[in-house]
Amino acid sequence: MMMFSANKSMLFAIAIAIAMVPSASCWNWSKGRVKYNFRTSQPYSTAMDSFDLMTPGTKFKISPNDSFDFVPAAGYGYLTEAKAEADAESPEPHVLMKGYDSVAEWSKYELDDTSVEVRAVPMPKESLSGKELIVKSVTQIIPKGDKVLCHEVEYESYFCHKTNGVTVTEMNVVKTAGGDKPSTLWAACHEHEDRVVCHVMNVNDLIFTPLKIGNKENVKRIEHEE
Repeated sequence: MMMFSANKSMLFAIAIAIAMVPSASCWNWSKGRVKYNFRTSQPYSTAMDSFDLMTPGTKFKISPNDSFDFVPAAGYGYLTEAKAEADAESPEPHVLMKGYDSVAEWSKYELDDTSVEVRAVPMPKESLSGKELIVKSVTQIIPKGDKVLCHEVEYESYFCHKTNGVTVTEMNVVKTAGGDKPSTLWAACHEHEDRVVCHVMNVNDLIFTPLKIGNKENVKRIEHEE
């Protein structure tokens, strides 16, 4: 967990902004309502309806095609596709930016807060891609409320969007084949008017929240481990 404080007037002086749109009240990145993975320009393989992914006992696989635990090198990501998808589908504030400091400043601007808390989706302790996994337990770590999600499309290039209808949950999972050691994944659940869609989040993606959200008792503060 890290905190930032800076002058909002610095925002676009350090940002390399490629795309932004006006604010709106809903989130609908969709390919037929299947959640879109900006790292691969494809739907998430783990997307499920109605919190099924959050139910202990659920079995699932993370497709290697998700690039879940691998960030492409600079120049090898789907930046053009991410921008096109965002411009076509998003009614929410969004931006494609290069550099961590830039997205931190943009997040403070959008959250109207000079200090924000950021969490990075952690790397599991073993390779889980392509393995059948079973959910053992879940704990919500970030509730609904204003937040900025930043997807690392390629090394140090992020697609960020503001939203308030997303929760983040920590999942403890084990492999069904010889899996007695637990691993940790994070999942995002997006609320629509008629259903909820959840998916495993990609390693290194970022979640920025105002400190007032981070201080709630049901939010687990995540420290970065060496």
